[in-house]
Amino acid sequence: MSTVKNYMRKDISTISTEASAVEASKTMSTDKVGYIIALEKGRPVGIVTERDLVLKVMAEDKNPKETTISECMSTPLVTIDPDKSIEEAVETMKKHARAFTPWRGIRRGGELRWRRPSARIYKRL
Repeated sequence: MSTVKNYMRKDISTISTEASAVEASKTMSTDKVGYIIALEKGRPVGIVTERDLVLKVMAEDKNPKETTISECMSTPLVTIDPDKSIEEAVETMKKHARAFTPWRGIRRGGELRWRRPSARIYKRL
């Protein structure tokens, strides 16, 4: 059985909820990703996607330098245990209608491990 942890990676982009939307955009650009996990006191509390930045900052004509991550992130952060099957991950994504469902991290050596589902997972939706 293929499990979620088979698709996980350790190099996930994160940002403080106190950072600005501009900082999030720059980090996503540098890291070549379309989302970033929002941390509050080192704990994952939300996710910011390119879509969040467009709809919650730009379309609302907010100043991206002054808009904090806590103002534009999506919450709650829906996750799934790494030992769950891929089928369970797909069902979780369907249930919560999320294109981005990060998988709950495993702490190994102090690192959080997350993963955005790959195209192979989306084909099962």
